[in-house]
Amino acid sequence: SYYLVHNNNKEENVVCNMKTQEIMTKGGAVVEANSPFSCDMCMCPTNELSDQQSACPFLSLCVKPTSEDACKATCPDGAQPSYLDANNMMKPSATIDCLPSDEWIEAGATQITCQFTDPSKGYKEDPPVVNIPCPKLNTFSCGSVPCMDANLVYVKTPDGYRATCTAGAIFTDKSTPGVTPSLICLPTGMWEDGVSEANCRTDADAIVNGCIAMVTDPITRGILKGECAFGTCVIKCMDPAAPMLQYEDYGGGMGKAPALSCLEGDINAPSTAQVDPDKVKCVA
Repeated sequence: SYYLVHNNNKEENVVCNMKTQEIMTKGGAVVEANSPFSCDMCMCPTNELSDQQSACPFLSLCVKPTSEDACKATCPDGAQPSYLDANNMMKPSATIDCLPSDEWIEAGATQITCQFTDPSKGYKEDPPVVNIPCPKLNTFSCGSVPCMDANLVYVKTPDGYRATCTAGAIFTDKSTPGVTPSLICLPTGMWEDGVSEANCRTDADAIVNGCIAMVTDPITRGILKGECAFGTCVIKCMDPAAPMLQYEDYGGGMGKAPALSCLEGDINAPSTAQVDPDKVKCVA
């Protein structure tokens, strides 16, 4: 939205006194002829609009909102604006508007994303049309590693697209140590790291084995399983009597969650805070 600025103050509206023909601010101050209004546009920080970050629920498909107008961001068809509020609670929103306070959606909102409630509406089986497209990835032969090439899909983003897996994690001829959350199509029309072959590695337990091994509680460690999808790998409790993961992060924050992410060998809470593996347990 636009707003009026008078003496460095943002004014929502002004009124004209028809008797005195004076222009007054909403607060009643009379505007002098030598101190006119000007129109400024809101400028919300676009770095809060995120793609595949903390605002996206684990194993869900999200893309970064498009912000061509400084005052409003939008999601593609089929995607719901979602964000983390000041209490790190996930919330949906009807729109992504810039407030007069230069904050998106509401004060304290961070990590705003577009979540596809039906992931199939957010991906294509062939690379989408962009200015400089990357070629369709050839199928990488995984050898003895379990893979499913049919899981490989392409997700359009505001500035291009990326390849990811509907289930499993990207496995390429250039992957180190073997998997990557997603593969970016660079503006040059080349896949990052020069990748030309990819597949979807499906042995999630092996992928997250390093995170499972870190958990010190032997009962919990024995019932943890891995799952990967859309650029995220998580650990989950497989005991129906204790399906929730209780955790404590290194900042002293505590909570429960149905899953914790496994990111480069570290265990992370939904808020993205790194979790103490000594404090992870499966609970009811």
